Amino acid sequence: MLSAVSWAQFLEGVAGACIVYYAVIILLYYRKDATGLLGRPQAATMAAPGEPHDALLPQVHEVITGVKNVLNAAASQQYAWNETVFAVQQVLKDYPQLAASRYTIAINNEINYMAAETLGNMLSEEELQAVWN
Repeated sequence: MLSAVSWAQFLEGVAGACIVYYAVIILLYYRKDATGLLGRPQAATMAAPGEPHDALLPQVHEVITGVKNVLNAAASQQYAWNETVFAVQQVLKDYPQLAASRYTIAINNEINYMAAETLGNMLSEEELQAVWN
């Protein structure tokens, strides 16, 4: 049986199996890289040197700093909870462009983290929605 298969046929079969194997591996695990090699341009994820990544990032930093200051003041002066929520709302009202941005969830998470660390309590979903309005 093995004498009926020549070395050339054997090597062709092994080469074909290797090509199929590596094609499946590339398609399963390196799909994004493979499509980039085939000529489809991908959107740039990094900003060019010297350019800001996003124009909203300084405002996000300002909001986080402002909320942190409010929460620290609420802890030191023992604000009532509704006064604390109102104070956070007063900080956020100056940044309406962040209310519907891709940073809203991250800001909400940071507000809850800081509130839990500072005051031992987190804002509910309803309160978080209210502070942005």
